[in-house]
Amino acid sequence: MNSTTRWLRATLGALVCLSCASTPTSPAGLRDHFLTGRDVRFPQDRYITGVGQGSDVSQARVNAFADMGAQIQSKIEGTLVSHEKMMAGPGGGATVSQVTNDVRQHTTFDHRGLATVADTEVRDGTVHVFAVLDRAAAAEPFRRDVARTRALLGRALEDLALAETKMDLRGAGRLAKEVRKSARELAAALVMVESVTAAPPTQGEWADIAKAAQVDADLRRIRSKASVEVCLTPAPGFREASQLVQAVMDQVSSLGVTALPCGQSSGSTTFRAEGRISAVFSTEALLEGAVFCRPSVDFRMLDLSSGAEILSASLGGDPARAAGRDREAATRAALRKLSAICAPKLSEALGDAP
Repeated sequence: MNSTTRWLRATLGALVCLSCASTPTSPAGLRDHFLTGRDVRFPQDRYITGVGQGSDVSQARVNAFADMGAQIQSKIEGTLVSHEKMMAGPGGGATVSQVTNDVRQHTTFDHRGLATVADTEVRDGTVHVFAVLDRAAAAEPFRRDVARTRALLGRALEDLALAETKMDLRGAGRLAKEVRKSARELAAALVMVESVTAAPPTQGEWADIAKAAQVDADLRRIRSKASVEVCLTPAPGFREASQLVQAVMDQVSSLGVTALPCGQSSGSTTFRAEGRISAVFSTEALLEGAVFCRPSVDFRMLDLSSGAEILSASLGGDPARAAGRDREAATRAALRKLSAICAPKLSEALGDAP
């Protein structure tokens, strides 16, 4: 055997080995779309396709649908990341992240009965399914959600601007909740439309979400324009009531609203909190003469521009006990409890409802 013959045999042997290495390990004769998940009859710009295998048609179908769902979930995550980066400009990044994280936790793909099995083949006892989903049909319910939710968000933002004009703090707080809810729903619907259709992002609709993401800053700005004159009068002899007055002023200030002592209002004061603080004291001999204090407050919040009453409450705290007839300690403890009860009422009245 000459050198040329040996070279030819060696070359042919190498080619045979390469050919064997590149041969798919799937069952012989299985059509290409069961291997690739792609078919020219279903172009990827119009259809989502998936493949699945199982011991029967039902199991293979479920796996094929899961394959399509996994593709969409991956696209959902990519869409959220891209839009979070796009909207996370000065002043809105943290809230945008909160919106997108909320959407990320609750947005899952559901074929909603629209996915269909296009082809089935059985090889070596295994059922292979090729399934398709029309992108336009899958996106249609989400497009309707976009239109509905965007209209709700637009109205809530307009009403929020009107509430600022009227200095309606309670109304602004309620509207802010609507804005947050609608922004999450709109973001979820937009993510689904983009992820299912693979269409370019809709900048105008995402701009609405970016605007909604500023709602907490809007509330802070509205509250910064307001002031509350705190005029809570203690019952005769209840000198410790000043502790609750201070707690109310601190709560008002914590919301970004100016708190003014009674009698120090000006022409620009917008609200007045007025009412009476009282307490009942008792001694229980069976508990070594422990002192009990049960305070209460009746107060209301007035809008000074209109005279409207925006809050009316009669609140009583749980009794607090102090051993050794320590009236001051019992009173401090009881007033702390009453302050905790008052705080959410004041927050709601001043536009920071939970």
